[in-house]
Amino acid sequence: MPIILGLLIILVVAGLFIFGLIKYKNRLPLPDYYEYYKKQDKVPVGKVGVFATSLIMPEEHIHEFWHNIAYKIFKQVVPWPFRLLAFKDNGVALMDTEHLHAREPFVPTRLVDARGNDHAPDGFPYVQKYKEGKLVWVPPSKFIYLDHGYFRYEDYHFGGPTIVSKMANYSRHFYYDQGIVQKKCPHWKGVFDVIDNTFERLKQNYPKVK
Repeated sequence: MPIILGLLIILVVAGLFIFGLIKYKNRLPLPDYYEYYKKQDKVPVGKVGVFATSLIMPEEHIHEFWHNIAYKIFKQVVPWPFRLLAFKDNGVALMDTEHLHAREPFVPTRLVDARGNDHAPDGFPYVQKYKEGKLVWVPPSKFIYLDHGYFRYEDYHFGGPTIVSKMANYSRHFYYDQGIVQKKCPHWKGVFDVIDNTFERLKQNYPKVK
């Protein structure tokens, strides 16, 4: 009986520790700006100002930008400890630019990584690695709407989560290539056109507002 009681106590303590660790690892970042927003004083005093902000995509593709965006998205969406698996570097994510939205296995003709390279560090094309049977087909995720598959080269590690390099790869070859005729994203200019026009109308109606 004492042994059983001791085991139960150990299980309870271990369970509480694991629960507390999960809560701690998945805690909300501080400061909580949303709480600031809800509790802010809604009666302005003194000189009134208007602050405009937005997440703006760069006009030309920047690998680091999309890598960081993808990393932050998955960090927020995937809870710990599952994100340890999601952030694992299982190899470099490769895509065929002619089949970016492939959902079934196919025979590729040219494979590229997130930096636009079509060959591995050893100088041999990735498609040659496919012919040698060194690539793995990764099917679309069942949890991501309209997700697509990709090939993974496990002998070469990209230095970051494979799932992140997959998204950065897609952004390079679709958002800034096949998806936009000019191969430039007009998001920056469009957002500032809206902001500048809005501020101009504010100045006309409320001259004292900064």
